[in-house]
Amino acid sequence: MRVARLIQPVIRRSGAWAARQLLRTDGIRESSLDFVLLMLERHGLCFDPNITFVGEEHIPRADATRPTLIISPHSMMTTCIIRVLGDRGVHAAFVSSSQQPVRGTGRAANVLFPSGTLLLKVRKLFAENGTLTAMIDRPHPMTRIRTIPTLRGEMRVATPLLELARRCNARIVFVTACVTHEWKLVLTFAEPAQEPEVTLDDLLLQFGAFVDEHLHRAVMR
Repeated sequence: MRVARLIQPVIRRSGAWAARQLLRTDGIRESSLDFVLLMLERHGLCFDPNITFVGEEHIPRADATRPTLIISPHSMMTTCIIRVLGDRGVHAAFVSSSQQPVRGTGRAANVLFPSGTLLLKVRKLFAENGTLTAMIDRPHPMTRIRTIPTLRGEMRVATPLLELARRCNARIVFVTACVTHEWKLVLTFAEPAQEPEVTLDDLLLQFGAFVDEHLHRAVMR
């Protein structure tokens, strides 16, 4: 954390910081910490993340009898969720366009890459009461994208995984991560209303409100 604090001026001048700002999620603290952890991992150093949890009761259990979809915006510290789940015996899959590490372990995460068969693989995972994590916001317009209002402007989110989770009666859990002014890493979980009368639009508005409350407000401070 001390190193992450010191390198903030360097990160602000980097191309990676300019690209990350397009998503309007991570702040400079999250980006600096992500860079430090990435360097540790590239040099084969393992570590145990020191995380404060909010809404910890929403984290799936290893003995769950119902599938779970955990969704978040693209916040780099949210990748710690794979480590959190693994430490609790939940061997989740992670949707990503690139291979992801299980943070601090030297192991590769179980990644499902975007493809024409992705939803079939997810359906099979849900049929086995598995847990899937995915970052569903997108920086550019694409097919099957919806926009929702947030404090930092419109957020584009991909809906196919949400639609499939609803059809498969999977739990839906929101998660996001931020680094506070006190330099504490906080993962916040919440479970939206999912009664039958709750529409996809209702669910997306709940997600936008969650991102505003637990990520955008932190980034803007």
